[in-house]
Amino acid sequence: MMVAIAVATLGLAACEEQKTKTENTQKSETSSGTSIEKQTTTETTKDSDGNVNREVKTETTVDPKGLMNKETTTQESTDSQKTD
Repeated sequence: MMVAIAVATLGLAACEEQKTKTENTQKSETSSGTSIEKQTTTETTKDSDGNVNREVKTETTVDPKGLMNKETTTQESTDSQKTD
């Protein structure tokens, strides 16, 4: 029974994907007082066959001086590389 559990566990571990996630935040302010924050998140997944999938999400927030005028835009992209 223990051998069957060990074999099943090793079989599942071999099928797992490798995931890497990085986050980067840049903040700046213009001379007129506008705050700009850009946050980029990149998630890379590599499966057991060597196929790579990368998802990038970038959120940019622009907050000019004053009240109630903050604006956020989001861009997302996906890049895949498949091995033959």
